[in-house]
Amino acid sequence: MRQSKKIKIKLLFMLLCFISVFSSKVAFAETYDGVRNIEKEMIIEPRGNPTKTKEMENRLKEFTSFESTGLFLYQGEELEIDVKDEPEKLEVRIGQWGGYNDVPYILNGTQTKPFTNGIFSLHKGINRVKRDESGGMVYLVNYSETRPENVTIKGGVKVPHYIEGITSTNDFETQLETYKDVPFMEMENDNVIATIRIDRAKDIFLKKGQEKVFIDTVKKVKMLSDHVAGLADDSFGVAKKSKQRIHIVNPSFGAGTLFATNYFVGLHSKTTKDRIIFASDGDTPDWGLSHEIGHIYQDNSYLWKNMKEVTVNIYADYAQKNWNSEGTGRYDAVNVSNGSRESVANYFNKLSEDPTWTFDRETLESSDYHFAVLGLYMTLPRVFGYDFYSVLSQNYRSLPENEKPKTDLEKKQMFILMTSKVAERNLLPFFDYWRFTVTDETREEMSDLNLQPLEKDIWKDILASEEDEQNGTYRISDSVGPYTVPTGDLYENASIPFEEIQKLSSYDSVFRKLYSTPIESEASLIAVSTNSFSESFDFTNNAIISVYLKNALEIQNKLDISVKITPGNSYVMAGQRGNYAAVGYDEKNKKLVALGNEKRILENLPDNKYPDIKIYNKTMDTVKKEVVGYGSSKGTDIAKELNNFPVEIGDIIELTHKEASKRVNRYKDGLLLPTTKDTYYYRIQENNWLEVDDPHNQTSLKTANSTIKVGDNWNPEDNFVSATDKEGKEVSFTEVKVEGSVDTSKAGEYTVTYSYGSMSQEAVITVKEADIENQTSIKTTNSTITVGETWNPEDNFVSATDKEG
Repeated sequence: MRQSKKIKIKLLFMLLCFISVFSSKVAFAETYDGVRNIEKEMIIEPRGNPTKTKEMENRLKEFTSFESTGLFLYQGEELEIDVKDEPEKLEVRIGQWGGYNDVPYILNGTQTKPFTNGIFSLHKGINRVKRDESGGMVYLVNYSETRPENVTIKGGVKVPHYIEGITSTNDFETQLETYKDVPFMEMENDNVIATIRIDRAKDIFLKKGQEKVFIDTVKKVKMLSDHVAGLADDSFGVAKKSKQRIHIVNPSFGAGTLFATNYFVGLHSKTTKDRIIFASDGDTPDWGLSHEIGHIYQDNSYLWKNMKEVTVNIYADYAQKNWNSEGTGRYDAVNVSNGSRESVANYFNKLSEDPTWTFDRETLESSDYHFAVLGLYMTLPRVFGYDFYSVLSQNYRSLPENEKPKTDLEKKQMFILMTSKVAERNLLPFFDYWRFTVTDETREEMSDLNLQPLEKDIWKDILASEEDEQNGTYRISDSVGPYTVPTGDLYENASIPFEEIQKLSSYDSVFRKLYSTPIESEASLIAVSTNSFSESFDFTNNAIISVYLKNALEIQNKLDISVKITPGNSYVMAGQRGNYAAVGYDEKNKKLVALGNEKRILENLPDNKYPDIKIYNKTMDTVKKEVVGYGSSKGTDIAKELNNFPVEIGDIIELTHKEASKRVNRYKDGLLLPTTKDTYYYRIQENNWLEVDDPHNQTSLKTANSTIKVGDNWNPEDNFVSATDKEGKEVSFTEVKVEGSVDTSKAGEYTVTYSYGSMSQEAVITVKEADIENQTSIKTTNSTITVGETWNPEDNFVSATDKEG
């Protein structure tokens, strides 16, 4: 009897365990009875790579490039995707962001691997995929920046899918009632995609038009955050907004009441916050939603220790302030009840009572520091206008990579200098009042900027009375902006020779004009970056060159332009993974030009010597510079030693490269030369570097261009400067051969070629029209007449002559 009882208890325990395990995976009896998709044609927008875009826009987190298909795929079922053309990079993802418990067809568990074994690269033609681990939403991702892809999808089941501008409210309500046996609904517009659980919000979205209210509310928060970040659809360069979107998801659990992470914002169901936001009327922004979206936008350039939950509120505050005409910021005098102003007042009291208290101590030692120190950041737009962070963010993104701050201290000092530049004022008194860390070096740099002194005690504005706010007592309005972006129009088929790729003046031939939009402001080039071109040294296709511009309002922009780089007279070196460095000569500045990339020359032979470059004086008895590269060396290692190295006329460059016949491309006047030996010599001349067979041969020839007037005398010797023989001794003009002549009776440009031995140089003689003295004159005389007499203008005219007399 006891044994029978034990067996029954054991069986009951096993049954309970089975039920527990089973119920952890399935919320109810799954019937796989959704509305089947027979065939769906789609055009997949090119939304780019979210990680790359995040880095370009200097943001904390990624947006999404997901394209909603409005389909769900049951576990183990097959999906067929027909791709019309071979894509650049297109993939399908089956799954969903976030962690879920007891949601139909979704595996319970954490959000760490939401698409495990559910990510598939797609190629031209038929692609068949399935996910055996779990059911999931179906998304297509087009990582191209420019090219849309046409696809046809067969399989999966339909979910309620609202597309703003396409799906009507009545259609969406019908879908909510018709598309059953699926766990999610989806909504989307040009800024937002939302994946919402049906069990969580069906009743809310059955209310007519609520789907549009919700999706438009999220869009409005995003667009206001775009403005703070200095991003817009119709702008250019670093001010150009990407096509990527915010993805709102509705998991079962997560941090806080809402949370933001890479690729999505989670409105989880552990509290009722998700339902409150879904049901909002959109008349006022939800602070939590604005705050979490702000995390995606946070600018890394001024994000240092303990600032993550501080600077995020720059975006949330802007959304509240600018939501409508009645919007107010947290620190407006009418909002004293929220405690933010009190936090600042408490901090200011600490400053007055304790001379050792600082901004950094507040963030490290106070538990409620967030809204106290936020006051520093929010003072700037309150005082200088709400375009302040738009301009600041863009200027940060426009910094060349080597100028961007890396450490916390560098970020703090850069923030002082950058905000001062945007305000066009020395803000040191403001930062000193807040006891913000300012180094001696920063004070020196500020002095060098020679900015206008700060004319008001702007730190008082954060606690200003309503009257002071209305009167603008501490404000310096309209000093920033108006927000306008420097850009430029390019000439068609513009090109730059390799030797001039780093020179700003070379880009005058690339840009037809520079300007600012939408408001006119004079623009100019301030820097160029050739990193993209250096990745391959591709002279066949156009290269992407990053140019940095600034306008008269000190607003900067970075444009990635497409331009043809011609090889000129360059020496290009290749390793195991392609071209790694190139060398040339800039005759105007008398310096070498060298670019390199991060590729190692030959990783599998790290100790082998490959390039060995020596720079000699003209007699080759002194080595001015030697650069050696090994298999483990990077192209940048070679380039940084050679780039901008000064040379003199007559210097010899010895270029040696192991296996040069297959690893070196040499160009002369843009044409590829055969490489038949490992060592080549180049002599530095006035206008180029010339390949020489005998580097000890010091033969040289130098000429000069000139301008004369019609009727002047000209002799060939006028444009001859000097020549030397192979031993370096001076040669008289009588030993130089001259080809060409100049007709001094006719205006024009004449090219004359001078030759000595193997050397030849051209001189351009410009003949201009002779100046004619302008003999224009007019002579008049004064006169006196009596009342009633007749007068004509001609009476006082004496004579006049034209310019020729």
